[in-house]
Amino acid sequence: MLLHALSFPKVKRVVYSTCSVHQQENEDVVMKALQKNSNFQLVNAFPTWPTRGFSTFNGGEFCVRTNPKEDHTIGFFVALFERKQNLDASANLKENNLKRKAEEPVVSDDKKKKKKKKKNKSNKLESV
Repeated sequence: MLLHALSFPKVKRVVYSTCSVHQQENEDVVMKALQKNSNFQLVNAFPTWPTRGFSTFNGGEFCVRTNPKEDHTIGFFVALFERKQNLDASANLKENNLKRKAEEPVVSDDKKKKKKKKKNKSNKLESV
């Protein structure tokens, strides 16, 4: 099923998720899918989640895995595949956003606070 989902030419992202704690249903499936489809790679699913996939293959650290005893769940696994050309495009977008942000004038925290107070006062006057 995963290979079929990755075969669609316009698909950009595919999430593979199971309610399983077994390596053969999780990391092994993801590893085989990556070997058979070089147009995709894993991206970090839920970056703040502490428990990651097994390091049985290069990329296991991008997967999410839960352990029923430690995480108080029944156990699940998540892998996020993204088309490689899409990754290049999103990297360019991030780079352009950073450039644009660098060109924006710097506003001090005091000015931000004054603007916020002014906005709050005008909102209160409008509601009266």
